[in-house]
Amino acid sequence: IWEFHEKNKGKIEAISLNPCAIMVPPLSTKGFSSGDLIKGTLMGTIPENMKFSVNWVDVREVAQAHINALEAKDGNRYIIAGENKGFAEVTEKLKEDWGKYGYNVTTKEATTDSPLFKKQDTLNGK
Repeated sequence: IWEFHEKNKGKIEAISLNPCAIMVPPLSTKGFSSGDLIKGTLMGTIPENMKFSVNWVDVREVAQAHINALEAKDGNRYIIAGENKGFAEVTEKLKEDWGKYGYNVTTKEATTDSPLFKKQDTLNGK
């Protein structure tokens, strides 16, 4: 986009919005990365907490950023961020909010012999 923008300066405006992990109630059955992470935790397909943090941003803040972008200066790039939360913190909140509805959200911390670590090692070429 930026190469095209540079070649067409004065003819077209461009702004780039880059949200972090978006927290949103899903409105469709199609997956998306941050939603799949939450769904997997609620459904038990992610059986342990990995030690990582994610910057989560509320979908309403992302929507407001798009509205604000209509009046933003041409050529700017924006990162839309909320707050960093460790995944253990996220699962504690999910357990608090969703456990009463029958979801068995684990708060078990993954260990180095966990299949989750082995899968991560495979993805990293180890």
